[in-house]
Amino acid sequence: RHQASLNYYVSIIIFKCDPCDEDYYSLEYGLFSGSTRTFVFIDNIQSWANARSYCRHHYTDLASVRNMTENQEIDDLVPPGIRVWIGLFRDSWKWTDGSKPSFTYWKTNEPTHGAENCVAANFGENAKWEDWTCDWKKEFVCNVGKHYYLKHWLLLVTIYKLHPNVNRAGCR
Repeated sequence: RHQASLNYYVSIIIFKCDPCDEDYYSLEYGLFSGSTRTFVFIDNIQSWANARSYCRHHYTDLASVRNMTENQEIDDLVPPGIRVWIGLFRDSWKWTDGSKPSFTYWKTNEPTHGAENCVAANFGENAKWEDWTCDWKKEFVCNVGKHYYLKHWLLLVTIYKLHPNVNRAGCR
């Protein structure tokens, strides 16, 4: 008897949006702890808000980083020495998907207080995070996935690649 290996899972979220535009907030629920997301580096300099809009239009959203493994994946993806926008922002610090961060990787003396409400990962400083004013223009990283509009309903489909060490007991 052969048992197939599960290497990916799909997250599908449907919610009403009226009107449907790029200012929606999605919620993502992982099926397995330890799962990893796929990211894409965008070599296109934008403000944080324009980077978020770009990611939402072409992928899923600005990157949200849930653990050191994901931070390292982004570090491996981004050319050295630059700063890129990620999806964390100051509204009591949350990700663009509305979730609170369970992992942070702040540079020493960050975050600062004041008008620096958006976060960039600094790849000249070991991918440590810094807060910046949101109108600065930087490259950015998106979570890979697709969203589809179905006449006043938004269907968000995200495919996650599982880390090889994830315990898949009970997953059939």
